[in-house]
Amino acid sequence: MSALNFSERELAELLRQNPAFRINPQYSQLSTGYGQEMIIPTEEEEQERLAADLDDLGLRWCHVPNGGYRDFKTAKLLRRLGVKPGVPDILIFNPPPAFPGRPGTVIEMKRQFGGKISAYQKDWLSALRELNWYTAVAEGYQKALEVLRECGYIK
Repeated sequence: MSALNFSERELAELLRQNPAFRINPQYSQLSTGYGQEMIIPTEEEEQERLAADLDDLGLRWCHVPNGGYRDFKTAKLLRRLGVKPGVPDILIFNPPPAFPGRPGTVIEMKRQFGGKISAYQKDWLSALRELNWYTAVAEGYQKALEVLRECGYIK
């Protein structure tokens, strides 16, 4: 496997310009189509790292486990119990120190490259913003850390 040395910005531009580049979610690799591949962490891998940091910071938070595959019977039961599509991945119940008066922060995690926000997710983020929550979409672990810094959870 050849190493590719691109900055994040250069790689994002290459992805936009070159249809030969694609993300292979099965193997968590970015493939150039020319035998070169770069490991891209999955959303779950990125979120695991963030979860450890949120715990280390002592924040009151949770993950809403809406994703994943379920059989029809389980999915039907969860809908009856109140599971809603599009709820953000991370709910932080501590008010963000940098934004007094906001009740908390929500972060929708996405993969560094290729993650898309669904209509349901957009609706939830909009509704929570209207309720004065700080809302963010983080494309990967590093972007999520930037959100935590911006909110004042990390100095």
